[in-house]
Amino acid sequence: MPLSIATSTATESADLLMDDPSLRYLGPGVGEMSSEPRNNFDWIAIGKIKTPRDLVFIGDIEAPTLPDSGRSPNSRDRRYWKKAFTSPARVSLLLNDKYLPLDEEPRLQEIYTSYKRRCFAQESATKTTRSCESSRIDAIVEREEKKVEPIKSVMMVLNALSALSQSKRGIPLKEFQDIIGKTLKTSDFHAREHLIRGWSESGVIDLLRRQDRSQTIVVPRKPRFILVRKGPTVDATLVGLATTNVVSAIESVSNRISFSKISAPSEYQPYLLRIENTRPDEVQSLSERIGLPPPEWLYYQSEKKRPSTCLLNHHRLRWNIELQILPMNLLVVGAGKRQASTTRNHHIRMKSLR
Repeated sequence: MPLSIATSTATESADLLMDDPSLRYLGPGVGEMSSEPRNNFDWIAIGKIKTPRDLVFIGDIEAPTLPDSGRSPNSRDRRYWKKAFTSPARVSLLLNDKYLPLDEEPRLQEIYTSYKRRCFAQESATKTTRSCESSRIDAIVEREEKKVEPIKSVMMVLNALSALSQSKRGIPLKEFQDIIGKTLKTSDFHAREHLIRGWSESGVIDLLRRQDRSQTIVVPRKPRFILVRKGPTVDATLVGLATTNVVSAIESVSNRISFSKISAPSEYQPYLLRIENTRPDEVQSLSERIGLPPPEWLYYQSEKKRPSTCLLNHHRLRWNIELQILPMNLLVVGAGKRQASTTRNHHIRMKSLR
């Protein structure tokens, strides 16, 4: 298990398209959908229900399952099924671990056209149709997440750390604690420690101890994009200490690249910037334009090479910490009474900062 979540080797980053929580399998009948693979369900749809991101054919291209007279009794299922075939951002064929676009595979074009025609076919009242099960789409419908904006004083602290570290690599921990206390107007030692620990475990800063153990140094982590393979494209998440200037530089090119802000669970954590549905060369070009280090890949082995369940859960936790910045209380799941008590005290002290 590596100490970092990133790697410079693209082949060490597995395709996580099949692990996307929005993935749904599409069957031959109108409205036939499932969250698990089933026989004759040759298509998968990825992304939002109303605006699908990807439609991928995963069946046998030589003997595909064509649309039939099946029809779900649920009108919502039928509507979402038709959306997947009529308005996807991209249609591709998964063949031998490679994604072929629709315009390069004539056989895929014929199959896709037949499904698209089925979306607009008029149902006859007297026509005998095959009954389909309801898909329980509520399990995969996206839900609105609560937006949490970081308070201004948090970015002031992190900007100050970045500025002070330009002439020297890092500042003493005691000096950083003083900056937090003056900016956030708190003298609570434990509250400051919880903030520093949260920023450290979320990948914003690093805490380094001198060889003689006489002093701890706070070093801001250089921001860079981490690429996550999602089928024919990638998602790029900016990790590290992203100062106000870095964020402004990325926003200045927003007319060419679409990005989203991922809110942190706490107002004391900075939000993340994520570029979805892009190409590695576009992220590389963006990094060069705004002076960021070259992007790296998420270290995530393929299913055949993945570690045991215990290590895999630990690996996923590390991934979530650095890419989604989990709150501190999630880090003590299954912990003892002493740690749980520390977490409760953490919430009390966080309230005292407001």
